[in-house]
Amino acid sequence: MDHDMISTRNRSIISLLILMALIVGFGRLGKLLEIKTVEAAQLPELKEENQLLKDKLETSSKIETPEKIKQVARVYLKKYFGKEAGIVEQVMTCESGLNNLSTHINKDGSKDMGLYQIHDEPVHRNNFQKMYGVALEIGAYDFELASKYAKFLWDRSPRNWVCFRLVANR
Repeated sequence: MDHDMISTRNRSIISLLILMALIVGFGRLGKLLEIKTVEAAQLPELKEENQLLKDKLETSSKIETPEKIKQVARVYLKKYFGKEAGIVEQVMTCESGLNNLSTHINKDGSKDMGLYQIHDEPVHRNNFQKMYGVALEIGAYDFELASKYAKFLWDRSPRNWVCFRLVANR
């Protein structure tokens, strides 16, 4: 009889352990499903960002910039960005080929202009006009004014530039 009690007790313990393992397993499965749901929700955004990067790289590889223009661009990068000039140069090489006359027409018809590819959205047009008394459509191509404004934007967030995400992930 003692043997039967021990055997029943062992089966109960084993059953309890199996039940606990199943509960833990289902809990982890639920967490994995939750993670996969979040990842799936982010997929469209990640695909769009990936396409933006691809388009930017294809465009920047076609830009031919004379070496003298690149040298002038580097002077302004160092003047306004100091210690960050190296990474800014990498980003702007991707964005504009270091060409202050570069213009990129976006799919929606808007433009990214100059060395820093400043987007011609209303907030930039208004800020640029207020800060420098010059229209963005002109000042974005000027090394000095564009560098000042780009530094203003960079200090707020370098993630404003599509290529920053590419360069920063190297």
